[in-house]
Amino acid sequence: IRLMKKLSKILVGLLALATVSPLFSAQKAEPEFKPYVSLKGGVLMPQSVYWGPNKQEFKLGGSYSLAMGVQWDEWRFEVEGTHKHSDIKDLSGLEPYAPKMSAPGALFNVYYDYKLTEEWTWYTGMGVGFLVALVRKDLNAAGEHLERVGKMVFAAQVMTGVEYAMNEKVSWTFGYKLIPPTRLEYGSIAAVNRTYGGKSPMMHIFELGVRYNF
Repeated sequence: IRLMKKLSKILVGLLALATVSPLFSAQKAEPEFKPYVSLKGGVLMPQSVYWGPNKQEFKLGGSYSLAMGVQWDEWRFEVEGTHKHSDIKDLSGLEPYAPKMSAPGALFNVYYDYKLTEEWTWYTGMGVGFLVALVRKDLNAAGEHLERVGKMVFAAQVMTGVEYAMNEKVSWTFGYKLIPPTRLEYGSIAAVNRTYGGKSPMMHIFELGVRYNF
């Protein structure tokens, strides 16, 4: 949590600096708006959490996202649809099949691009939106199918990375995302009036993406 707070403060400070720096720069040409679409995929590294008295640990998972947005000079504004998933380690050894966590959602992101060279750009950004966490176990200890339906919860993320422009239309991105924990609750379809819940794991995501500018 301390690491997340430090990274959040750093990225917020960088965004604030990026906001005020144009005020002291020379007069520029009229702002240019460029719509774009981007596709990203990467490795999800969730940290362990406690759900009640039980510690939940997660295996490496995946993260995929599709976003549409517009670039306004150094700024980018986009809407991102995302899906993240990870297998949960069975610490008790009672589950014949590993339970799985998946989290589809949508977020609104704001980026600031800082041009390093003609081809390379460094970016930082923040996003807010929602996730719907789903936990599924194919079979429980009694051999019964179990599925837990999650509620919609608030989600936030901070991002940073570099982008390489192949040409005016296509660019590759190499980035990192941090999604802090949020409160999750699950209702089980296999048990009446039972609620499961706890904090979601802090999620570290390393991803590769491609962006196409129209």
